[in-house]
Parts: sequence; C-alpha cells; structure tokens
Amino acid sequence: MNAYLSIARIDNWPKNLLMFAGAALAAIFSQFSAPVHWLQCISVFFALCAASSANYVLNEYLDRNTDKFHPVKKDRALAKIQTKKPLIIFEYCALFLLALGLSMTAHANILMVLVVYLILAWLYNIPPVRLKDVAYIDVLLESVNYPLRVIIGWLCILPHYLPPSSLILTTWAIGAFTMSMKRVAEYRIFQNRDSAIAYRKSYALYTTNTLILSAFIYGLLTIFGITILMLKYKAELIILMPFLIGWMGWYFLMGLEHNFDIIYPEKLIFNKIFIVLLILLILLCLLLLNINIPSFLILIKPMHYAS
Repeated sequence: MNAYLSIARIDNWPKNLLMFAGAALAAIFSQFSAPVHWLQCISVFFALCAASSANYVLNEYLDRNTDKFHPVKKDRALAKIQTKKPLIIFEYCALFLLALGLSMTAHANILMVLVVYLILAWLYNIPPVRLKDVAYIDVLLESVNYPLRVIIGWLCILPHYLPPSSLILTTWAIGAFTMSMKRVAEYRIFQNRDSAIAYRKSYALYTTNTLILSAFIYGLLTIFGITILMLKYKAELIILMPFLIGWMGWYFLMGLEHNFDIIYPEKLIFNKIFIVLLILLILLCLLLLNINIPSFLILIKPMHYAS
C-alpha cells in the first residue's frame, strides 16, 4: 500500500506554492482593491495539490516500464513491483475527483484552468499521443504547468481577468529553462546514449549541446518577458534583472555539473542556496512592484532629438 501512496508524490506539493505568487501579483496589479478570500485560496491550493498528485499517479504508472532503464528511477515503487491496475485507476480517479470537488468552492474559471492542467497530463503521458516522447515539445508542454499555477492563483483574486500575457510568457519561459537544465543534468547520468533513449524516446533527438542551447534560448525569452513587463507596467523591474540573471546563471551551472538536486524537485526545495536566492528574488520583485521611482520613467519614455 505504501507504494501506491508514494506515487502521489506529496513531497512535490511545495511546487504548487507558486500559485500564491500569482495571487500576490494579482493583488498588487489591482492595487489591493480586490477582496481576498483566504479559505477559498487554501481550498484551491489543495485542489491543485490533488490534481498534481493525480498527474503523478498517471505518470508513474505509464512510465513504470521505461523507468527501469533510469539509474535512479529504477528504484521507484512501480518500477520494482507488480502493480494492480484497478488500484491505480481508483487512486487516480479519487485524486481527480477531489481536485474538481475542492475547486468548485471557487470561481468557475479556476475549475476550467484546473481541468486544462489535468488534460495536459493526458496529452503528455498517454499513448498514442504521449508528447513526452517528442523532443522539445516535451519541455514546452511540461513547463506550461508553471504559468497555469500562476494563473490559478491570480484567478483567486481577480477571477474575471487573466494575468498579463508578458507575465504568462515569463513564467512559461522560466519553466522551460529549468526543465531544459533538468534534462541536461539527467541526460549526462546515463552510461550511454542507448540507455537514455530506452528511458525516454525524446533523447534520440537530443544531445547535450542542443539541450544547453535550448535552455539558453528559454533564458533569453525569460529576460524578454521581464523586459515587456517593465516597459508596460513597472520600469523599476529593471533592478530585478541582474539578480534574475545571477540566479539563472547559478542554476545553469548546477545543470552543467549534473547536480542531482535539479533533477529531483523534492531535493531541490531543500537546497539552501536555491531557496535563499528564490526567496530574495520573489521579495525583491514584490517590493519593486509596490514602489515608484520617478527617475526610472526616463527608461521607458522615448527621447526626442531635434536639430
């Protein structure tokens, strides 16, 4: 029974705290005029956690045969034991219905986004579509979970409005950057290329260099998204740039050193450097969104040159 409970991956629930960043940003963008229903936010958070656990159950079951080729995942519960499909279906359905039930306490738009979150897991995992086996699409689709978490949190505060498209792009690009560096670190722990491909078909079209290049491109897209946010909403966000670039550089280095912490999120949340840098980035971002430095307006106003 412990094996069936472990595949719900409750240790990955902290990733869903990103939802509260979306809620905080919505409150700031609305100038704190929108009411905050804390019990509803907490209910939605646990709905998101139940949905993520449902997705993990689906992922673990459908990957049980290929996980046997992974140097670490071969020791996971479903890769080692003979599973009972009815129990897996029951666990998935229970978590699926719990997620929908908890989200029904909130606005219908939150339920819609949560349903999208669940459906994307079907596209990502279930054959014959199984987009996790398609190079580059796998990263882009998996990283959609980042903006979806932010959107769910945002809708808890402003249920009739979506976040700015530049914010969605930024969180998507950050997700793609981190997912690509995770692939870089993971790809390098296999003894040979054939083992990597046996574990995940998408590795047939990947090399270390192409993965690093894609991560670099997603990093540039992240900076691009922040720049749009700065130009449209807050010039002060330019102060965030060197800190964000520093955090991304540190994360990039961890991937190149195939640090196990970035391969497994449940370990990453206990990495002190990662947590400190992330908290500083979030606090700095929230601070910059709440202050006005008039002299910074010159950065977004065009200069007029006359002869």
